[in-house]
Amino acid sequence: MMISAKIQTSALFIFLGLFTFLIYVPSLGNDFVNFDDYALVRDHPIVTEHSFDSIKKAFTSFDPELYIPLTFLSYKVDNIFCGTEPFCYHVTSLVLHVANALLVFWIFLLLLRKKWIAFLCAFLFAIHPINTEAVVWASARKDVLSAFFFLSSLISYFLAREKSSNRVMFVAGIFLFAFALMAKVSVIVLPFILLLLDWHKEGSVKIRRVTEKWPYFALALLFGVIALMGKEHILEALPVTSVLLFIPKSIVFSLQQFILPLNLSAFYHYTGAVTLASPFFFVPCILLILLISGIAVSLRWTRKVALAGFFYVILLIPGFATFSKKGELFYFSDRYIYIAQLGLLLLLGWWLLGLRKSSVQMCAAALILVIGFSFSFLTVNQSFAWRDTRTLYEHAVKVRPDIFISQHNLGWVYLGEGRIDEAIIHLKKAIEIDPARPKPHGNLSEAYGRKGMYEEGLKEALRSLELDPEKEAEYKDAVRILEDLQKR
Repeated sequence: MMISAKIQTSALFIFLGLFTFLIYVPSLGNDFVNFDDYALVRDHPIVTEHSFDSIKKAFTSFDPELYIPLTFLSYKVDNIFCGTEPFCYHVTSLVLHVANALLVFWIFLLLLRKKWIAFLCAFLFAIHPINTEAVVWASARKDVLSAFFFLSSLISYFLAREKSSNRVMFVAGIFLFAFALMAKVSVIVLPFILLLLDWHKEGSVKIRRVTEKWPYFALALLFGVIALMGKEHILEALPVTSVLLFIPKSIVFSLQQFILPLNLSAFYHYTGAVTLASPFFFVPCILLILLISGIAVSLRWTRKVALAGFFYVILLIPGFATFSKKGELFYFSDRYIYIAQLGLLLLLGWWLLGLRKSSVQMCAAALILVIGFSFSFLTVNQSFAWRDTRTLYEHAVKVRPDIFISQHNLGWVYLGEGRIDEAIIHLKKAIEIDPARPKPHGNLSEAYGRKGMYEEGLKEALRSLELDPEKEAEYKDAVRILEDLQKR
């Protein structure tokens, strides 16, 4: 007996949802990590205080640089049920990711019109290791929550476009876009994605298609202005020339991590000179030029490669405003590709559709399934890296030992746990990577003092003072204690 198409599709939806949930079940036992979770989630007064005033503050304040009122409200709900226990927070983020995977399946069904290809694309999205950070890190709730409303708005627009008289779905899409912006403003580029899809379907972008989207553009402008209010000091911190060098690096590196998701880390930190003469920037620039050239050539035969490329890069653009954070330089974050990867998956789907022989299609599908299941093991392993603060920094040091922040913070964690010898090793490594930072010298001073190595501790405390005289009061006590201990 033949199984109906609806039953097949429903079965694929159910399997996708259950498998995605099971892959991330181990992460539900994770703790909060001392990497924004304490300040933004566990101890934030907007989250922990249940009053009308705290709700008002959610809509009138930044976090400290992002406007995320809806994300704050989602944390408040978790806090009501679980207090400061991390379980509820992780469950909510996982449920949102499962919902997003199902929405991605729906979107690809609408775009590709072939359920098994749509399923394969959604399956890769659901279990790709690069999404682990967005799913298991409590502070990344804004990414999965904004994606949920972004994808829902996209589907509403599809349904409204299929029946031009369906104004209800069109209006629903606008409201869903507003919710997405209140979760995280990085989805601000949705109007341009809608125009891209119009270009794909109609072969051009008509003026009527642009003007009908004025509510989307109005919301994007409003939330863009609000976002700039929170990001103003950050935008001033990095010269435009530096941003222009980081953009090719970020794009090329993100493609590399998506295709070969090995050595994923919470920290892609850069401490060298920002110059085109450095291979770190020069090579990605060359590779990006070659990619753009290839896309331009492909326009002779199809618009699909260009559309997928534009889709991908447009959704990466908001992340280009975050290369500088608290005086540190970062060229990428795994979570910034969470929605953008749909462009790459769409290209994969079109490629599968273009395979003429069904036998070749089936072989390609089998290969993708094998890759997907292999990715799922990497995802489980990556979720364990976020088990707690120590495992996060241990993993970061393991995959990228040349990162200053990872070495210093792991040393700081070991110092707090009383593992002095290990703390000294990593603090010294941090100083070796960047000797001009005062913090590792100060922490190393404390470690030496607790080990009874007073002369070495005094030397590091004085070095810390020398590097940052403005914090003299903070380090004077350490110097005084070390001097007293040395006299004993």
